[in-house]
Amino acid sequence: MEGETVVARYRASRPVAGPLSVALAAILFLFAFWGLLAEFWARWTMEHSPFGYGYLVPPTVAFLVWRRWLVARREPVEAGRWPVWAGIAGAVVLHAVGVLSAVTALQSAAFVALVLLIPWAIWGGRVFRHLWAPLAYTATMVPWPDQITSRLLLPSQEASTALAVRMLDFAGIQSYVQSTSVYTPNYQFEVARACSGLTILFPVVAIAILNAMMVQAPAWKKAALVALALPLSVLANSFRIALIGWIGEHGGADLANRLHDSSGLVGVIVAILLLTLIQGRMGMLQYLPEYLPGGEQPAAEEGAR
Repeated sequence: MEGETVVARYRASRPVAGPLSVALAAILFLFAFWGLLAEFWARWTMEHSPFGYGYLVPPTVAFLVWRRWLVARREPVEAGRWPVWAGIAGAVVLHAVGVLSAVTALQSAAFVALVLLIPWAIWGGRVFRHLWAPLAYTATMVPWPDQITSRLLLPSQEASTALAVRMLDFAGIQSYVQSTSVYTPNYQFEVARACSGLTILFPVVAIAILNAMMVQAPAWKKAALVALALPLSVLANSFRIALIGWIGEHGGADLANRLHDSSGLVGVIVAILLLTLIQGRMGMLQYLPEYLPGGEQPAAEEGAR
C-alpha cells in the first residue's frame, strides 16, 4: 500500500510536459501566426473598434489556464491520438489556404483550432478536459470579418436609436428620429456607426462568457447570462444615446459633443452593472474555488493525497 502511495504521489507531482517541448511549440505557433496577430493588434487599436478589448484577452486566458492547472497537473499524461494529430494537420492546411488566399477568417479559424488542439496533443485528453474552456476563450479576441459587422451596424443603430428616443420622452424631452439622427427642441445629433452599440456588445458578451466560465451554476443559467448580454448591450447603448441627447438639450451642443466619445465607456459600465445585478439575482455569484485567492478544487487536493 505504501509503495502504491509513493507511485501515486510521483504521478501527481511530475510535470505533464517538458518545458522545452512547450516552448518550442509556442515559438513555432507565434512564428506561423505572426502576421495574423499583427492584424489582430491593428483591429484592436483601431479608433472606435468593437474589439478594442482584444489585447486584454491573452493575459486573461493565461490566468484562467494557470488556475485550472491546479487540477490539470494531477492528471496522467496521455499520448496524443491520431484524430487529434489529424485535426492539427487539417488546421495547418487551413491556415496555409488562408494565407495564400489572403482570407483572414480562415487563418483565424485555424488559429483557434490549433490553440485547442496543440495542448490536447501534448498532454492528452485527461489534462485537456480541464483546459479546453480557458483555451476556447481565446476566440473572444478574434475580430469578426467586416462583412459580418457591417451587416450588424444598421439594425443595431436603429434599435438603439428608437429605444433612446423613448427614454428621452420618458425624461420629459420631446424628441423624434429621422433615419439615424435624433432631434430634440434645442439639439440634434446623429447616431453614427461608432455609436451603433457594437463597441458595447462585443466586450460585454466577452465579459458575460468570462463570468459564466468562472462561477458555479447550472449550464442553462450560464447560457442565459450570455444570451442576456445582447439585449443589455442594446439597452446600455440606448441609455448612452439618450444621455447625450439630455446633455445636449440642457447643457448645450458643445458639452454634448465633448462628452460624446467618452460616453462609450459609460455604456460599457452600465451594461456590466446591469449584467452583474442580473447575475446576482440569478444566484450566480459563487465563483469556482480555483479562481479565488489561494483556492483550489477539492478534487485536486484529493488527487494529491
